[in-house]
Amino acid sequence: MAIPCGQNASHTGNHLCRMNSHLCGEPCDLVILKLPNKKSFMCSETCHVPKNDEHTVHVCEQRHCPVSCEICKRPCNGDHLHGLIPDQNHHCGQEDSCSTSSSTSQYTKALDKQMAMC
Repeated sequence: MAIPCGQNASHTGNHLCRMNSHLCGEPCDLVILKLPNKKSFMCSETCHVPKNDEHTVHVCEQRHCPVSCEICKRPCNGDHLHGLIPDQNHHCGQEDSCSTSSSTSQYTKALDKQMAMC
């Protein structure tokens, strides 16, 4: 999206940008996320950190994990980039909902594995 410079169209001379800061614009670090089902997810957003702010992580405006719960398919309750950490699970955090499914033991094993890493 182009931001107008504040002058009339086709003016001569320099552009006078009215923006106080420009965003980084690099691709979000969640470029390719390998999912447990062997598929991949790719975030198409760009980094929204101000360009002049020193940063090592490129994060877009999305705050939540885009992946569904591995058990019940509700949205994962992790933050947007948690999937970049090795061996992360994607769970909704609603144990009651997941435990009523036929995958109770699978859910419990996944939680036990996640807790063991803490």
